[in-house]
Amino acid sequence: MSTPSVSNIPFAVPNEKSNNYDNRHQYYQELDPSFKRAKEQNMFFITSRNGREFLVRESTRPNARYYFNNVKTSVFNAIFLKVREMIGYLEEEWLRDVDSGSWIEDVFKAEEKNARFQFCNPIIRGSALIGDIFGRIEAIESAEEKRKAMEIKEEVEKMLDEVVQSFGYCCCRKFEFEVNNLFCTENCPIKEGEKYFVVEDTEEHFCVNHWNEFKKKSPSVLFSERSHTQSRNEKKVRCKKCWKTFHYICVQYNPLTLTHSEFLCHNCAVRERVPTSVRCLKETYSSNFIQNGIHEFLASVNLPTDVFCRLLCSIKKTGILNSYEKYHYPKLAERMNDKNSFIHKTYGIFQEVDRHCVLIFCFSVQEFSGESKKPKLGTVYLEFLDSVKFFNSPVHRKALNQKIVAMYLEHAFNMGFKSVAWYASVPEAQQEYLFNSRGAQSHNATQAQLKRWYDDAISKVDGTVAKIIEKKYLPNEKESVNSICNQLVFQNGTWFEKLESILNVPDGHKKEEFQNQVLRKQRDKENQFYVKFPTNLEKLPTDKDPQIKSEVMSSRDSFLQKQKDENWQFNSLRRARFATNMLLTSLKLEADQEDRRVLRKRPHQ
Repeated sequence: MSTPSVSNIPFAVPNEKSNNYDNRHQYYQELDPSFKRAKEQNMFFITSRNGREFLVRESTRPNARYYFNNVKTSVFNAIFLKVREMIGYLEEEWLRDVDSGSWIEDVFKAEEKNARFQFCNPIIRGSALIGDIFGRIEAIESAEEKRKAMEIKEEVEKMLDEVVQSFGYCCCRKFEFEVNNLFCTENCPIKEGEKYFVVEDTEEHFCVNHWNEFKKKSPSVLFSERSHTQSRNEKKVRCKKCWKTFHYICVQYNPLTLTHSEFLCHNCAVRERVPTSVRCLKETYSSNFIQNGIHEFLASVNLPTDVFCRLLCSIKKTGILNSYEKYHYPKLAERMNDKNSFIHKTYGIFQEVDRHCVLIFCFSVQEFSGESKKPKLGTVYLEFLDSVKFFNSPVHRKALNQKIVAMYLEHAFNMGFKSVAWYASVPEAQQEYLFNSRGAQSHNATQAQLKRWYDDAISKVDGTVAKIIEKKYLPNEKESVNSICNQLVFQNGTWFEKLESILNVPDGHKKEEFQNQVLRKQRDKENQFYVKFPTNLEKLPTDKDPQIKSEVMSSRDSFLQKQKDENWQFNSLRRARFATNMLLTSLKLEADQEDRRVLRKRPHQ
């Protein structure tokens, strides 16, 4: 029996002879010598999940359509009919002339342009019909109609995903990242495409206008010039065996541990890839204390104890005011102890489900213990606190977050700290604290609701802990102006402008007037919290945690900048998993590097 010619076959030819994809051109050349001229013809490849490869070609007959796998045709046709049924309320005259055949043809035309002689991903979004339908959603004026259209879009995309996944791909969607929010130190937005400047020692961001002003006063400061650019499309990686392409995030591809040339998809890999687990990070005294409290809470509400606490960074810092603050608040800077040191710590709370970890809660603190100087000795400042919505029991999310804060307060009491202070305010629109692009799930809270949230959190502290709660700072009559300034000012705190304005008024530097002005500045405020532990007044605070160095978590600015640079976003569960995996891998690599450095310094036995 003679070998059939490709030109005489009006449908796709399956490659059932071999799964050796490197020799697929040779296979088709043996099947038909005319295949050597394939570059001049409209041909491309599709591979199904079971390993069968199909060569798809366009007939040379006039006005002929594309021919391809009949099974796939019937699936696309069913989806097309479903789309027509679902969008009946939007049907217009332009839809009447559209049939499933032309829709399917549009799909493959879009692929054929860029995927000849490659394993092509059937990009359903290339369809003119789908593009026309979904492109009209933004123009719908009725909120109800727009909501319904978005629901239809999501349902159709899920159906199309199932089809594409049956051929071994991750999805059929084109994902774009949200534009990262970037703000100048003066709180003005830096737009996409604009350049900005970063001070090297403080990581402060300046737009062009404010930088020119700052540079005149501090000409010797070290800085770097950057541009607010961002890759909008999610990156893809190609399997080295089957040549299919996948979104980084869909397959949780980790470029920190695996190169592009080594990547194997889930269909081709012999072993399943396991994402980095939070368990690889070292446990510490404080993280175990907080984690034990979390597990007790989860057990009390019959939830699995799959939530873990880790200390991500613990480093010593010296000096409260940075160069920008010294320039803007000169009188305050004169009264500050610039040599006072503290321990900066950042904690992460992770939930592990099906071996995938998600960072659901994060907070950073400044602990003034050990080598710290009075009057700050024994004080803790809760610098930043932030969370995302992906805890798998939403009804218990609020209580869990409050329990975390309460457990840290108990830990501070046990370590001998005299007080914990923090300032809480509702984030402004597009403002982020510790999570990049986390969505707007918390941006609609009011200041009164936030106050009640913290009041509830403080009430969950163990009843055996003696505590006094104050909503304002009450200076002692014997305290000097310098002492008050040093007690109120923290890194990333809120008292800089207030104290500078007091010192600039006549007699503001006098103790009595200064104390009165401080009290006036706090009037009718609901965003300050001071928890004092009276039984610890004579104790010297201690720290049982080891030093943990991390460039990624060394400050809030460095953490946020890393997320923006690498497009780690938390606005969906798939992206939160990917961002957490990349963060954990980065922290583990940093820890391994530090361990090797320590070993090299040890004397040989």
